[in-house]
Amino acid sequence: MQRDTQNTAAVSEKERAVFEAVFRLLGEGREFHELKVADIAAEAGIGKGTVYEYFPSKEDILPRAIVYRLEKGFEAADRLLENDAEYPALIGDLLDGAAKVFTHASTGAGALITAMLRQGPQKAQGKSKVFALWCAGKMTELCEKLADRGKAAGAVRSGIEPEFLRFAFSAAVSAYVQYVGCNASGCSDRKTREYATCMFLAAVG
Repeated sequence: MQRDTQNTAAVSEKERAVFEAVFRLLGEGREFHELKVADIAAEAGIGKGTVYEYFPSKEDILPRAIVYRLEKGFEAADRLLENDAEYPALIGDLLDGAAKVFTHASTGAGALITAMLRQGPQKAQGKSKVFALWCAGKMTELCEKLADRGKAAGAVRSGIEPEFLRFAFSAAVSAYVQYVGCNASGCSDRKTREYATCMFLAAVG
């Protein structure tokens, strides 16, 4: 049953229970390397042996939990792209969604990836490459839809290179998530979101 990526709709109830249990435990201030499989199983309300039916080791739980968290973020982004919001508002909503996925102090994707990296470079290196390839593919899909919406709204110039639009959107997300996560700008989240949105629109318009 081992997978490096998954669609959240295809995740079993027991896998989902394990992921959510890990999120709750980390949210309480526990460190992942200190958790035992028995702790996770008890929090998830399932047997320790059941956890091992889905995850060969405790170390296999975290990377798949990260993908689960990120996949939920991409699914939320797809739902936003289906509504009829004005294009600048859509970009702002996507930025807010990314911030929610990444910036939670203990259970955001950023914190989870940091916890995975703390397990040691050899354990994390292969998983990191898988994440990079998977995220690149998901971001490409998202940006293709974003380009179509933007061109229809007259906010994205025709003939724009897909790689450039993806780069511009990734830069806007990175800037906004960084500022929200550490409040480095001294601005409100609303104003920072406005700056990041304008930066993206200026680049692709």
